[in-house]
Amino acid sequence: MALINRFADPAEERAYVQGERAIRLKTTRILVVISMAIYLGFSTLNPIFFPGEVLIFYNITVIFLVVLLAFSYFVTSTRYYLEWPWLGFLAFIVICATTPILALTLGQTEDVTGPLEL
Repeated sequence: MALINRFADPAEERAYVQGERAIRLKTTRILVVISMAIYLGFSTLNPIFFPGEVLIFYNITVIFLVVLLAFSYFVTSTRYYLEWPWLGFLAFIVICATTPILALTLGQTEDVTGPLEL
């Protein structure tokens, strides 16, 4: 049994993969929109909890992230999304890589906001 099974005909396999990606297209786009809404929502609400001067780098990072996600959303509307499998993976990498960066950015505000006391 092979670790990665392949179709006998490469053209048939390509058609199958593109069909599966077309089915998941709507879900991928919804995930990108939800991610943009969450990041913009946090960026809007953070000034309530943190001083504005500590959020400068955070807001720049959010703007960069939203631009990348908007580009990912745009790419999913092209035929290249169906033809190049790595483009779908790109949106998930952007989301997974930048979320810890944003969390670490807010974590660096402790010297201004003071330590968390429970």
